[in-house]
Amino acid sequence: GAISALNAGDFNKVSWMRAARTDKGVSAVGQTVSLKMVIDPPGVEERINEHLPSQIRILGFQRVTTGFSAKTNCDRRRYEYVVPIHVFDSRVGRTRLDIEEVDQDEKEAIQNAEAENFEDFEFTEEMRVKMNRILQEYCGTHNFHNYTVKVPPSDPSARRYILSFECSQAFDINGSKFVKLNVVGQSFMLHQIRKMVGMAIAVFRDLCPITFMAETFSPEIKVNTPLAPDLGLFLCECMYDAYNKRYGES
Repeated sequence: GAISALNAGDFNKVSWMRAARTDKGVSAVGQTVSLKMVIDPPGVEERINEHLPSQIRILGFQRVTTGFSAKTNCDRRRYEYVVPIHVFDSRVGRTRLDIEEVDQDEKEAIQNAEAENFEDFEFTEEMRVKMNRILQEYCGTHNFHNYTVKVPPSDPSARRYILSFECSQAFDINGSKFVKLNVVGQSFMLHQIRKMVGMAIAVFRDLCPITFMAETFSPEIKVNTPLAPDLGLFLCECMYDAYNKRYGES
């Protein structure tokens, strides 16, 4: 492919570095890696892809300056979480005890909806606005010690900067409705995005007030935040704005 026989098998020899890591089960559709590689003769992408599994493809390459690192020079990462709209339906996931505590009319409505697999639920623009208002609570610099594991609140690495977090309008995939949650941040910790999504959906479903989200950033408070599934989360893009501004025309 693009690594000489003398350097094959040792990542240190080619200065291999990836821009981001993902949780187990999370897909990377926009990963970036840096390495010293052999680019001649032309057609290096095809030569590399010949040796890769069918689900992993090299889309292109770009020559960079000496000392460039795909990880340290990356100033932003963008992830997408594709969520089925039924998770926003307060009738979904109700326990039998919950249902027994509501009045008869609401109980019948829940039972009828269950029989119809909740197909009557619509994700409205009003709901999207509500979800975006919740997601905005994460933007800025906060202590996300409650959104990862084994990182104490006193650890400087717990402080992370979120640039944006937005919910899309509903769209159709094979007859089912989904929304995309787009988050852009400098970097993320283990489980951080999945826990942010889990907490945001809990607030959306009125399982806890939106005012409680600010308390989860407090170093004095320990919260067992809900963890959303890994399926549906994608690393979409690694961004190099500062590097491109400095070296883009050189």
